[in-house]
This record gives sequence, structure tokens and C-alpha cells, in this order.
Amino acid sequence: MAAKNKVIKPKKEAKKDKIDVLIEISVELQKKLVDATVAMHDLARQQGDLLNTFKEAAKHINDVEVKDENLRPLIKRLDDLLNQNRTIARGLILLEKYVKERTQPSMPQIQQPQQSMGPPPGY
Repeated sequence: MAAKNKVIKPKKEAKKDKIDVLIEISVELQKKLVDATVAMHDLARQQGDLLNTFKEAAKHINDVEVKDENLRPLIKRLDDLLNQNRTIARGLILLEKYVKERTQPSMPQIQQPQQSMGPPPGY
């Protein structure tokens, strides 16, 4: 039977290999974070472009006199959508205020002595 010779790495080499693997993983993670940041930036830019397109369309619709009866339902729907967006925005602002109030550490309030309606006990 032939004896198998196992190559045992010294502890220093094993630690170095682990450190190298951790460095590689860290570099890959940083690359992914950069990719995600770039993607978020592109998404924000696209949202801005979309918002500008809607603003321009709204200006154009307001400037054009509505002569075509087919446009009236569209304008009504856009007005309804605008009102819904305003309502949602108000709700989000109120929700934000509520969350801020709930997450802020509350100041201890001094309790005022309670006033009794009748004579003190044992009187």
C-alpha cells in the first residue's frame, strides 16, 4: 500500500490564504455597491426626466383649448389623478410627522398633583 503524502500548509500560509479570500470578497462587494449606486443614480435621473415630461404635458394640456370631446375624459382623469396625488402627499407628510414624533425620545413630563373632588380620606 502506498502511503499518501498529505501536504500540510503552515499556519501562516493558511491565514494568508484566508486573508486573501476576504480581500477578494471585499473587493467584489465594493464593486457591487458601486454598481448599485450607479443604478440608483440612473434611476433617479430617469424619474426626474419622467417628471419633467409630465410637467411639460400638463403645461401643454393647459395651454391648448379643449375642442375635441375625446380629450375631455382624459383631462378629467388627469385632474382626478392630480387630486389623488395631492391627497397621498398630504397623507405621507402626516405619516412622516407621526413617525418622527414616535421615534424621538420623549421628554419626561412633570405630573401635576391631581385635584380631588371631595375631602381628603380620613377627614
